[in-house]
Amino acid sequence: MSHYRLHGRLLLLSAVILLAQTSTTAALAQSASPLLLDLSGSLASIRYSPGSLDRASRVQDHVEKMVEDFDSWSKEKISLGIYLLSFEDWVQIGLQDTYGMPSPMGGRGLALPAWGNPETVALWKGLMQSRLPTIPDPSISISRGTPDELASLLVADVIAIAELARIQLVSAGFRGDKPWVDDVVAHTMALSGILLHKDQRLPEVRMIYNSLSAAGGGSKAHSLAESESPTSIQTKLWFDAQCFTAASIVAESGGKQPAKQILRLAKKNGGVIRASDLVSSFPGLDGWLRSSFSDE
Repeated sequence: MSHYRLHGRLLLLSAVILLAQTSTTAALAQSASPLLLDLSGSLASIRYSPGSLDRASRVQDHVEKMVEDFDSWSKEKISLGIYLLSFEDWVQIGLQDTYGMPSPMGGRGLALPAWGNPETVALWKGLMQSRLPTIPDPSISISRGTPDELASLLVADVIAIAELARIQLVSAGFRGDKPWVDDVVAHTMALSGILLHKDQRLPEVRMIYNSLSAAGGGSKAHSLAESESPTSIQTKLWFDAQCFTAASIVAESGGKQPAKQILRLAKKNGGVIRASDLVSSFPGLDGWLRSSFSDE
């Protein structure tokens, strides 16, 4: 299994964004898979493998809400691009990440599986070391596949929301003064969007991150310093799970739109999101730092 190259670090994302228009990967997506179809939009453009239009429409609706929310919170409209790829197109394009894992596609783009298959099921069952989330009624789903294959798409999409939030932060010029700040704010944005638009799925989202945390060793399994360069997908996802916990703490004290409060304050600081401001505004983060990491 390949390492997850995005690693949640804004420094790496910044380098990717500088190459947004000339990304080799994005160019390959245009040329190596000429049968990809387009679902254009002013806020979110989707390129998708034939046969996945229903999923493309649903993903576009969700990503456009992310763009609208970010604009509301920060006054920055950052359009995003999604590639929904079949396994065959994923391989043909040359993506190194395992099929089913969100994969960067240029500055503001992300590749996702067009549908689940046995590989995506095995990937997420292995990483979560637990059952996959329950799909309420697979018979009415607009995506094809078994219940486990549909559930594997749900997991991939949950992870993708935080990755897209990171892309929005970097594209708008926001940056934390400590590495963990960027990830906590990205997860706060992702959770804020869930609370605003899809709070009925929150139990499944919590189950996903709780499983990823336990699979990675639970609380204090890793040091905070390791978050800058995780050595495996499992470790990277463990850090994501800790940051989701932090986002939950922020949401509990900040209401449904704590992201607005954070980003408006950062605007006054020239785009810098200060760790001290976060802890001051959301005191529960101090306890989170002490209880989550081995070096705190």
